[in-house]
Amino acid sequence: MAATINKPDEIVIRHATLKDAAALIHLKKGYIKETTSIPLYVYEYTNTIVQEQEWIDKFIMQDNCALFVAEHNGALIGNLDLTGSPRQKLAHTAMLGMGVAWNWQNKKIGTLLMEAAMDWAAKNSIVSIVWLEVYSTNTGGRKLYQNFGFEECGIMKNFFNEEVSADKISMIKYL
Repeated sequence: MAATINKPDEIVIRHATLKDAAALIHLKKGYIKETTSIPLYVYEYTNTIVQEQEWIDKFIMQDNCALFVAEHNGALIGNLDLTGSPRQKLAHTAMLGMGVAWNWQNKKIGTLLMEAAMDWAAKNSIVSIVWLEVYSTNTGGRKLYQNFGFEECGIMKNFFNEEVSADKISMIKYL
């Protein structure tokens, strides 16, 4: 599964493999460090390569999970995970999380990742609900999710309390 933007600058969207562990750690630490829309500080992200491989393996082995990466010239520039619930009663649900390298934001990488993920979810026989949580201040992210049919379904006021307080918005898409 690949998508292309302006050859030769090809962006490849694919499922992550265990070999991506070190690059994923590097990617995540980069965008966590620069973000105002992920509730995590870079020093809190402590995965080793072995732990990251175990995390990736869960997405490979669990039928209601998928982990996509965006790659440009061999470097990872974004990732999106659909984390299906391991509980049988909730196996039809998957939580979406995404991150894009700072210098690749606002260049349609999120759209490419979302296209791949929503295509996968639509074809998955288990997942029928995809949900996510987003900062109210993340207007770009909210617009992206709305463009893919997600609807707001809940708000927790002042949930994120950093320099500027933000609400947590839950969004959902029924497949």
